[in-house]
Amino acid sequence: MGQMFYSLSIAMGILVTFGSYMKKDTSIEDSTRNVEVFDTAIAIMAGLMIIPAVFAFSGGDPDTLQAGPSLMFITIPKVFDSMGFGTFAGILFFLLVLFAAVTSSIALTESAVSTVEDELKGSRKKSTVIHYDYSRNIVMPWIWTIIIRKDYRNAVPGLL
Repeated sequence: MGQMFYSLSIAMGILVTFGSYMKKDTSIEDSTRNVEVFDTAIAIMAGLMIIPAVFAFSGGDPDTLQAGPSLMFITIPKVFDSMGFGTFAGILFFLLVLFAAVTSSIALTESAVSTVEDELKGSRKKSTVIHYDYSRNIVMPWIWTIIIRKDYRNAVPGLL
């Protein structure tokens, strides 16, 4: 479900932003088809690898049959532990996860930085600093307040 949410909503904003940088002679239809095919194929392949591993290494514990942190940091390391060269595969896997997180963060900020740059007719550096300052001074304190107070229901009124 998280992959679908990411692919259909957040990634759409990223694609629109990066699509604005495409050359005029690049086919949008072909690019879209490639994204659809490769995203779906990789998701299916990941599912075919992860789902059997979860059942094989969960030991019947319902907490580890869940998606998210328990899958990533409990079940997957057990899979790597049972493999030959598992330590190497585990290090490589988590480095790639880190790389995916960093590049996704950059891609997510690109939409905001690009918008600030276009609206204020400023430089890229100035737009990035404005976005960083806004995130650090307004968004992060709000998020930490919600986390510390565990006040998720009132975070965005009417959402939950």
